[in-house]
Amino acid sequence: MVFVASQTTLLGVVLVFGASALTWNVVNTAGNVLCLSQSPEGHSSLMINLVNALFGVGALCAPLLAELCISLWGSTLAAYPATAALTAASGLVFLLLPSPQTPVAAAAAASSAADGAGAAAEAGEGARQPLLAAADGGAQGGAAAAGGKRGGDGGSWGAGPGGGDPWSPWGPLARVLWPAAAFVFLSVGLEVAFGGWTTVYATRWLGQSEADGHALTSAYWGAFTAGRVAAAAAAAALSPSALLLASMPLALAGGAAAIALPPAALAGAPATAAVVLVGLGVSTGFANLLALLEAYSPINGSVTGLLSGFAGAGTMLMPLAIALLAKSTPLGYSGLMWTTLVAMLLQFVCLLPIMTGAGAHKSGVLVRAHDVSIPPSEAGGGGGGGSGEGGDTEEGLGGAAPGAAIAAASRR
Repeated sequence: MVFVASQTTLLGVVLVFGASALTWNVVNTAGNVLCLSQSPEGHSSLMINLVNALFGVGALCAPLLAELCISLWGSTLAAYPATAALTAASGLVFLLLPSPQTPVAAAAAASSAADGAGAAAEAGEGARQPLLAAADGGAQGGAAAAGGKRGGDGGSWGAGPGGGDPWSPWGPLARVLWPAAAFVFLSVGLEVAFGGWTTVYATRWLGQSEADGHALTSAYWGAFTAGRVAAAAAAAALSPSALLLASMPLALAGGAAAIALPPAALAGAPATAAVVLVGLGVSTGFANLLALLEAYSPINGSVTGLLSGFAGAGTMLMPLAIALLAKSTPLGYSGLMWTTLVAMLLQFVCLLPIMTGAGAHKSGVLVRAHDVSIPPSEAGGGGGGGSGEGGDTEEGLGGAAPGAAIAAASRR
């Protein structure tokens, strides 16, 4: 970021921004994994929503920083070294804090603790298993003990085609992982593409001034930020699935309303309302998807790395798709809202296998996205044992889980 202002060729700009994007992706992946692994049990949804809410705050503050640089130094280029300085300051905070255990060390420590607590668990305290392990009738229970405390590297799923990692692209959770990757591609791609095209949509399709276009873009990012902050607050009481199902229809409504109205009628307050609905609707996707995936097995770096790769592909291809619709189809710049509508519908399709797990429901309410305590008699005899943490979860019902865990929870 420090070298942006000194670049005089397109190649130089591409290299600088490419390096920035690469390092951002690494930081994003590591930050999400750290947040999930260090969250108190039952509070990962709250923590991941809070961390991602700050992304929205940054997106809202970045234009303000650019305006401040113009007023002070006459150029927006000063915003880049200023951003680099702020980034370095935040990095110093991490250097001053002690590092948490690595996933391997945490799993080994939890496995040792599980060996000492095994007799008590068998005596009737209850074997706590990941949701999909319960769905398999407890057959994975013995392997779960090796997985240890939440924050391990997925050992609770035993060996598989991916070398023991349940989140391997060919592992036991592949039927959840690939829909999640498609969801992230659509969700993150749409949130970035919409923010990038809103000003052009306002000026070229609605016939508004450039100042009005910038105001419409600010309204979008403001709503996006407000949605993430509200989701972080609500995550203490609502499951990730509830947050997604409450917010995503708003984006559908905003896109549909913008398509239904002619440009002359849409310009002004109606367009602002539609854009605000879209901003609120797309704000909760990435963070709550990660919280949902935590229900199946602890998230590791390979998972968030894969998802970040799909997110990067979405941010590259979704804006391009809108440009192609605007240039090459009769939709013109209304392609922005058509893309929003289609992308949101496809996200619901992607969520279906994730939120239903093995396809089980309980009166239309999905079991909350964390471990469910299963008594040994319910867990089945295939493997016995627990995951290394006896006792009940704080979560109860309200998120996503496969069928056997739901049935066992309902019989308690």
